[in-house]
Amino acid sequence: MAFVFLVYHGWHSSIAVGAALGIPSFAQLLFGPIGGLFADRYHRPRYIALMYLFQGLSVMGLFLLSEIRSFSVWALISTIYVLFFVINSVDVMVGPSYTTLITDMVDAKQLVRWQSAVGSLGQGAWIVGTVITGSLIQYVGINPLLFVIVVLSVLSSLFILYVRESRQRSVAVRTQQRRLGSAINLVSGFPEAWRALRSHPFLWAFMWVISITNIPHNILLALPLFLSMDTNAGYTGFGIVEASLMIGTILGNLWFLRKNQTYRIRSLISTAFIIQSIAIALLTFGTAQRWIVGVAILMAVYGSTDSLFGPAYSYLSVSAPSSVRGQVLGLFNTISVLLNPVMSVFTGWVLTKLSTLEILAALIVIFGLVSIFVRRLPALDQSI
Repeated sequence: MAFVFLVYHGWHSSIAVGAALGIPSFAQLLFGPIGGLFADRYHRPRYIALMYLFQGLSVMGLFLLSEIRSFSVWALISTIYVLFFVINSVDVMVGPSYTTLITDMVDAKQLVRWQSAVGSLGQGAWIVGTVITGSLIQYVGINPLLFVIVVLSVLSSLFILYVRESRQRSVAVRTQQRRLGSAINLVSGFPEAWRALRSHPFLWAFMWVISITNIPHNILLALPLFLSMDTNAGYTGFGIVEASLMIGTILGNLWFLRKNQTYRIRSLISTAFIIQSIAIALLTFGTAQRWIVGVAILMAVYGSTDSLFGPAYSYLSVSAPSSVRGQVLGLFNTISVLLNPVMSVFTGWVLTKLSTLEILAALIVIFGLVSIFVRRLPALDQSI
């Protein structure tokens, strides 16, 4: 959110914002598989701690740049893009390590509930930060917030060191390093990880469903700033709309925490897409009426559907071979966002040609058709 503020106020361009929102996907394309390799080959808590320290240094760079007034706008924004790419690359690099840690630490029958709990905690913290950020950017400025992010990165780095690898995992890592050497081989295990993805009907089908639907999903995620402006709510409204997405996701995750039970994955995914289609239809009406409260509520409904994909990701984690689980997750996430960087720039261009309401109308149709397609896809008919 702070980054969107810096870019938009530097260039006042929706294309620049669209390109900015494509950076996380671009980072995933480049570093997703490598992050999976680290998850399989090294001590995960120490690796995550190191990455968080590096992230803190990158945010400190943003902090210093925002204080410097002698750069041209082009040089300043370009440097901000590079630093934001580095920050998102860290998130991508540690993602597989977090997922495999949770998968190794809990019983497979409890995995959906544990991942929902972890997701709820993370999103809750994100909500608090988003609400505070949206208001404080408007009234205080960006620099105090960037400094807080630096402090939080350092604290996170220290906290993760208290997590311990299991003895079995430590032995497996040492054995693998003796066999393959301690140096990083960027293609180590990837052929096996690719075969695991390609040969498993669920993994293969789910990967392409997510890859294709990430395109309209990310288009919608690019709209909160413009929805806020269309309803005359300013940056405070932007923070509220962004927080509403996470509130919805938390409420959805809490639903999965109620009790341990078996879920039909195909039914959940199909239901998610049809709810998204209906929510966007109502969101279109709320935006036309300039009703920020209604927009926030409907974005929360949309956000709640993210939790319906949770069991599918849990099934993905337990289905991947343990020896290359991180690399399977890295490849899956990378292929899933293959088109996102280009589509994010395209979204920015579309916003200069079409109104927000016209884009929402197209998304209603897309998600409705996807729901019908998923319902007829037998490979997704699995339970966990």
